[in-house]
Amino acid sequence: MIDPGPILQNSACAQNSACAQNSTGTQNSTGAETFKAMRVLLLIAVLIAGVLILAASKPDTFAIQRATTIEAPPEKIFALLNDFHKWDLWEPHAKGEPTMKRTFSGSRSGVGAVSDWSGTPITGRGRMTITKSVPSTKISVMVHWAKPFQAHNLYEFTLERQGKATKVTWAMHGDNVYIMKVMSVFMNMDRFISEQFETGLANLKAAAERSEGKSWDAKQPANAPSTAPPPK
Repeated sequence: MIDPGPILQNSACAQNSACAQNSTGTQNSTGAETFKAMRVLLLIAVLIAGVLILAASKPDTFAIQRATTIEAPPEKIFALLNDFHKWDLWEPHAKGEPTMKRTFSGSRSGVGAVSDWSGTPITGRGRMTITKSVPSTKISVMVHWAKPFQAHNLYEFTLERQGKATKVTWAMHGDNVYIMKVMSVFMNMDRFISEQFETGLANLKAAAERSEGKSWDAKQPANAPSTAPPPK
């Protein structure tokens, strides 16, 4: 009769060896995955630190300015700027977002006029107040943003007569809050805001010149031949 003891012993040893190898392989695999995860977390931490360092190096203030020439006298343009009720005719957010809501308080127009707005997360929520109004020359508007982040900026509109036309300059300056510094790491904030200004000035130009055309037509006698300038 064959003694099964050595066979069973050898089989057990073989199984134990295989189990030990499997256990070692599993531990090595777990260790490798943990190391990879730590490397990923370390890389993310380095990237975040880099973004924060770059953001901290941005200027503490900013200034943006754009200008256009409008074929209308300063008083026509001034009327569109000095009354918040007329901003819907040209202001880029108002024309681009029909769901935006505005409320008005304070003076009807000029110094002391107040407009509160609220809209999409991008448009946010805030308040504008006219703080300076020099007829047909200059208007200053303090802009307080409550959402998507808090900020305080100053709009300045300057009107310069140039013959029958008017040069309109729209400037904005204020504190460069930290969230804007972070955003500027990923996008060109100057270009983004400048595009809004350029759109607003183009809308203002269209509204003022359209208004000027109607005023010019109204001055002509009813039976006079039409010599109004062609539409722009």
